Amino acid sequence: TILPSASELMGLPRGGRHDNLLEAGRSAVLLQSLAGIFRNDPPVNCGAKPELVGLSCSFGAAYAREVFSPAAVASVLQYAKDFWDPLPRGNVQRLRIPPGSRLIICGDTHGQLEDVLWVFFKYG
Repeated sequence: TILPSASELMGLPRGGRHDNLLEAGRSAVLLQSLAGIFRNDPPVNCGAKPELVGLSCSFGAAYAREVFSPAAVASVLQYAKDFWDPLPRGNVQRLRIPPGSRLIICGDTHGQLEDVLWVFFKYG
């Protein structure tokens, strides 16, 4: 996936109600707010209804206005790409899981920010 250029980013729709939660330094507030933002969304059973994966049932077409605008999401992705190692060797890490802890492994989210945020909300 190619992220938008700076000029393309400026042309994306803005003004999502919760865009400010995607700004740098706001992750704790974002995580605290997720339950309230998505409180009316039923859990998606992607095994039974794969067409619903990544969709917000209660927001529908209003998602960009009521939750996160395309510009806010693209800005987060632009910021995050500086932390990703583009080489495969940076994508495999050896981890030690302390006794009494757990490791949550999440598969490819296909660029669905809502799914990623749900994983963080549900599992921490």
